[in-house]
Amino acid sequence: MPLSNHTEWVPPFRHPDAEDVIANDKDWPSVDWPHYVGSQSGEGDKGDYHIGVGGYCEDDLQDPLTGPTGYWCAMAPPRGQCWDKESNQGRGCTQTHMRPDGMVLDRAAHYKDPSTAVVLSWRGGGRWFSQMWKVTHYVPENKTLIFDPTTGGQGGEGMTTSGQWWIENVLEECDSVKQ
Repeated sequence: MPLSNHTEWVPPFRHPDAEDVIANDKDWPSVDWPHYVGSQSGEGDKGDYHIGVGGYCEDDLQDPLTGPTGYWCAMAPPRGQCWDKESNQGRGCTQTHMRPDGMVLDRAAHYKDPSTAVVLSWRGGGRWFSQMWKVTHYVPENKTLIFDPTTGGQGGEGMTTSGQWWIENVLEECDSVKQ
């Protein structure tokens, strides 16, 4: 059951910027890639295709052939960027592939083993995508569950917060326990 109390998401820990690689029809003349001129370059098969290498994809997009790369890893995606490098926070629209790195949860102090926890959430708004994080540990000084950096990257366009959420795999959160 989703929890209704206020949630404070831990912004992503700062990563180095990804390297942006741009490919288009001139790079692969043997591929049926229609030449495009217009304002929507990079949308679908139109014009320039942006690929980000490394950066916020370093931990969670490990393609066996190309490594940590992808369209959503680009620092300058064609649809724009809503990520503020100074605050390391986004404003809810397209931004580089990122996600919260933890959440403040007071009651996790009572978990016998916080590292068993799995936090799931929907992105705020229209529940456009869901994410799932494994918890590595709890920091009692700031009441924060820290997420495993190799989890949580299922969403497409990045974000630095999340919407409705719930927690699994924690005995203390069960409504009833069979003894």
